[in-house]
Formats: sequence, C-alpha cells, structure tokens
Amino acid sequence: MNNESEGPNVQSQPMEITWLGHSCFKITWNSYSVVLDPYDPRPGLPSLHVQAHKVLTSHSHADHNYVQAVEMLPTMGECPFGITAFPSYHDKAQGADRGPNTIHRIEVGGLTVLHLGDLGHPLDCELREQLRAIDALLVPVGGYYTIDAAEARDVCEQLRPRVVIPMHFKVAADQPIGPLEDFLDVMQGYEIQYYDGRTVHLTPDTPSHVAVLNRTFT
Repeated sequence: MNNESEGPNVQSQPMEITWLGHSCFKITWNSYSVVLDPYDPRPGLPSLHVQAHKVLTSHSHADHNYVQAVEMLPTMGECPFGITAFPSYHDKAQGADRGPNTIHRIEVGGLTVLHLGDLGHPLDCELREQLRAIDALLVPVGGYYTIDAAEARDVCEQLRPRVVIPMHFKVAADQPIGPLEDFLDVMQGYEIQYYDGRTVHLTPDTPSHVAVLNRTFT
C-alpha cells in the first residue's frame, strides 16, 4: 500500500465521477481533477483528449496508460485528494501472465472512490479488509483480461459500496471480453439506475445503486 497524499480537511460537497470510456474516469472536486487509466486510440472508443491536474494509471498497457491523451493543467495549490495505491495483479497467476495491477483509492470530503484497474483475480482476505469502507466502486466486468461478471459481483458483495460503476466491457465486435449486459444480469436484486449522461455526482446521501452510464459518445 502506498499513500501518495493525505489531502487537507474539506467540507463535504459532491464528487463528480465522469466515465470517459473503457476504464478511464475523470474525478473532480472543487475544480481540481484527476484522470485514471487514459486509453490509446482504438475501435469502439471515442478519441480521448481530456484536461486534468493529475493522472493515475493502473498498469503499463496502452489502453490504460496513454498519458498523451491528458493535457496537464497548472497546479492549483495542494492536491485535495488523498490517494492510496494498493498492489494487485492483472491475472490469477500473481502477475506471471499479464503483470501487476494497481488499485487506487481516492478520498476527499468524507467520500471514497475505488478504481480497481484491470484486477484479474479475486480479493484475498487482507486486501478485502484494506479496501472496505468505500462509497463508489469502479469495477471491471468483462472477463478474459480481468475479473468477469460473476467475479465482479463477488467483489461488490465483499466491499459493499453504495454506488457501483461497471467498466472494461465489450464495445467492439472483435473484443474477447463480455458485454455490460452480462454483469447487469448477475446484479439482479440490486437497484440499477440508467443515466442520461456519464457523470455521477457522489454525496454522503447518494442512495445505493448500480450506475449504468450513457454509452453513446458524441
């Protein structure tokens, strides 16, 4: 576990979590923004160009580490986010097949979001204990390269976030990963909310649900 920044004490206000496609998200708090896992140009995904004050990547593959797509903004004083990195693996063979993966926990104003990157294995007991007490979970669901739909549900049951945002699912016909619908099928019993846009405004009062963000990019 690596704690990059503790971040100052701030009063609670909405955290904006915007899905940019694949596993890329922009998290904004009071005009300060962090981008996670920017991707390179590829079929089925919109061309990515985004501005942010900080960029984080879960591993070195081009669909998660294309930092060229992020235009870095001038620093606005101290970063408000507490960012903690947790080592994990991209596969079930302790990284032997696809290498390491970093889970990032981002905290600010009493709110916590967890980005699992390309997690490729079930959580062990120690990691589960370290990752609990989160408000929003950004979880890969497509399988093949990562945990699959059923394994993603298991992670949701173990960590019990209030908001679940699925990522890393099929968007092009030739991809070997599964579609988002496979995950939604195994999440029966959870409240599923379909968004017109691609941003979740997370507050301490946000009710529990699975957030299905708009998959139409213009």
